[in-house]
Parts: sequence; structure tokens; C-alpha cells
Amino acid sequence: MHLGCSAASKAYASHPNSIYCTENKNFNRIIEIMVSLNNPNTPQVKRKELDFEWAMMSFTM
Repeated sequence: MHLGCSAASKAYASHPNSIYCTENKNFNRIIEIMVSLNNPNTPQVKRKELDFEWAMMSFTM
């Protein structure tokens, strides 16, 4: 059982510096990106752009 990883992930996601925290300024954009990436009609070129944007937000909190 790996409870430590689960707890660490939850702590990370709830920290205001995390893009996955509702308090983070990029949270709404991340949700938009996730919705677009989950949409099978999103073209491959757009997916690459979204992937890059997500990565940049992840590295530049």
C-alpha cells in the first residue's frame, strides 16, 4: 500500500503554487487544456500546442 505517494500528491495539488490548485492563477486554463485534450475532435497540431503550454506552466509556477 502506497499511502505516502497519495498524500504527497494531494498536498502538492492543494498548494497555491501548484497549477492543479483552484487558488492558482493558471488553474482555469489547465482545466480548459484538459477538456481540449480529452476531446477526440481536437486536431493533433492543437494538441501539441496545448501540451507545450501545459508543460510551460508546469515548469514556471
